[in-house]
Amino acid sequence: MTIEKSEVLDRLNFEAFYRGELEGVEKATGDELKAPCPFHHDENPSFYFNKVSGRYYCHGCSAKGDVFNFVQERRGVTFQEALTELAHHVGLNGNGSGQKKEQARAVDENIKAQYDYFYEDGTPAFSVFRFEEEGRNKTFRQWHYDYQAGQWIQNVQGVRLVPYNLQAVIEAKTVFIVEGEKDVLRLKDLGLVATTNPMGSGKWKDEYGQFLKGKKAIILADNDRPGREHAEDVKAKIKPFVDSVRLVELPGLPPKGDVSDWLDAGGTIDQLREIVAKVPEETKPKGPWDSPVSIKRMATTAPPPFPWFAKQRMPQGRGLLLTGIGGSSKTTLLKQMAIGAVLGRVAWEWEIVKTGKAVLILTEDTADDVHDSIFNMCKALNCTDAEIDLLDQNLVIFPLAGHDTLLLAKDDKGVLQKTDLFTAFVQKVLDLGDVAFVGFDPALSLSEGDELKQDEQRKLGKMVDDMAVKTGATCILVSHSTKASNSVDEIGSHNSRGGGAITDAVRGEFALRTMTAKEAQKAGIEDVEERKRLVQFVATKGNRLPPAAFVPIWFRRGDSGVLSQVEVSMDKNAPSSKEMKFLDVLKDLSRTSCATIEEWRLKTIELGLLPGTSEDASKKAIQRIANKLRSAGFVEKGIGKGVWKPTDFDE
Repeated sequence: MTIEKSEVLDRLNFEAFYRGELEGVEKATGDELKAPCPFHHDENPSFYFNKVSGRYYCHGCSAKGDVFNFVQERRGVTFQEALTELAHHVGLNGNGSGQKKEQARAVDENIKAQYDYFYEDGTPAFSVFRFEEEGRNKTFRQWHYDYQAGQWIQNVQGVRLVPYNLQAVIEAKTVFIVEGEKDVLRLKDLGLVATTNPMGSGKWKDEYGQFLKGKKAIILADNDRPGREHAEDVKAKIKPFVDSVRLVELPGLPPKGDVSDWLDAGGTIDQLREIVAKVPEETKPKGPWDSPVSIKRMATTAPPPFPWFAKQRMPQGRGLLLTGIGGSSKTTLLKQMAIGAVLGRVAWEWEIVKTGKAVLILTEDTADDVHDSIFNMCKALNCTDAEIDLLDQNLVIFPLAGHDTLLLAKDDKGVLQKTDLFTAFVQKVLDLGDVAFVGFDPALSLSEGDELKQDEQRKLGKMVDDMAVKTGATCILVSHSTKASNSVDEIGSHNSRGGGAITDAVRGEFALRTMTAKEAQKAGIEDVEERKRLVQFVATKGNRLPPAAFVPIWFRRGDSGVLSQVEVSMDKNAPSSKEMKFLDVLKDLSRTSCATIEEWRLKTIELGLLPGTSEDASKKAIQRIANKLRSAGFVEKGIGKGVWKPTDFDE
């Protein structure tokens, strides 16, 4: 029979129709309601519709029209197709019944399926419910659970949306993308990993692509115009992230059919694989000018937390430079940082955020050198048996003295290129998995480049940053600094010997240098040996580093060379704030009895004021602090050998 437009309008409940199409519908004024616009990215509801006339207008993108225009734009169909769909919606579908057929009510008794969405860490995000009711069309709603209120909230406002089956997607190498949670579960039954987006066709968000980074994606399109357009939209949005993508249209599908219909008709997993294999992979990467960032998205959504290796001190997943002249303990610091990456702690006041495996390329070390270092460092850190087992499993060191370790070499035309050894090392790190830290020592042994040629130095720095980006590890390259940097009052950036181009190519630079004679004079340190034990460590470049990172800290080298943080004041007459804490400890001890310097030392170690030092180093440190406090008039020697007391204490 012929269906007239007026017949559809007479029977259509406009409010119910729009509520079935839109999320977050709320009252506006009079007969109008509002919701986020489905035709553009809309954080603040700007789409208004009239529940009496059925007409709509968006104040954001200026979309307007009636329900027929809405269906045409939303589905990408002709007017006749929109008329047929809406006629079917109200029961005017040619069967002579003339009965109005509305959507199922979203009430508990009509719930026929619940699809739970989870975040990356497995915590619940929200759920999609399918409602079915006799005589009505099925409908879907997205709800989230308020654990404080102990009830379901019938919307997802303020909830971060993610794809379905996210944890399995993150672990998979190949992911099928379908339209609907039911299809995801059907493919799961076949042993395949699949996902879909919430809210149906046309609602795939750009940010979902991050979860498919480096994966192979296979999109299975539904057999209708909206389904095909949705599949094309998904493909365009994920291409910047995936290694490859295939868009597959399954043969023999009924109109509006999907992969579940195909499987119900007898399709098998082997047939599916054969069909997929016949579709060429699209792997051609986009050029650098094809994908500018979305300024609107960046201006309206909070950025992700900055990834730190050491909180507020070293970034995760980027290349860094560590400079210092010979004998400034660069290699020792590199080793101690690698141990810190595994154990989550170092012998100075840094918070290690990203832990995992650590890998070191030490081109000037033998196995005996490494043995000596690891033994003394574990001893200084008081490593437990469990921590030593953890290091055994996760610290990978290659002592390569006497080996060819060129990661950059010149080709026949004299151009510096990455070698097969570099490619193999990248793969080694990727195969190890969960590598948090990689160290290279020293730079000169890794490249055939001339350190006086800035372009070749820049390539060396870029090689390290490329390694970091490819593996996600913090990668540090050790480089010799200029001799002049060891005598300046304040260390600046671009310290590497031969020029600053290598620093320009990495994301951060750190410097080490032995205490100068001028600094020792300011600090009141007269013992030359003690001065030579003290090393300054400071960040000299880092775009995301806070000012505190550029304040130097001081290390003291123990007899075995192990570094531990110490407090050094450049006013020899004024104890530092940390040294005043030692005074507080002595005051507490003196409340019950006179304290010896040995008792004082042991108590400060117990309280963590002298961490990670040997017995000899801690004895020298407490004696130095006692003498400084005495010079400032805070303490004095008591009666008895080795007894110290606060000056305001009566024995």
